[in-house]
Amino acid sequence: MPRDSRQQARDRLSVLAPTSGDGATAARRVEQDASLVGRLLAAAGEQNHHGREPG
Repeated sequence: MPRDSRQQARDRLSVLAPTSGDGATAARRVEQDASLVGRLLAAAGEQNHHGREPG
């Protein structure tokens, strides 16, 4: 998804959801959570294959 499409989606969600106490919108919190899950899965995959041949 191109960057401007992601920004458009965030903007649309931001209008629908109020901000939290720290000013983060629901869209931004979802984006941060998804990013965290991606990093965790990548780290788990690296740990799983550490020292082994891929295959």
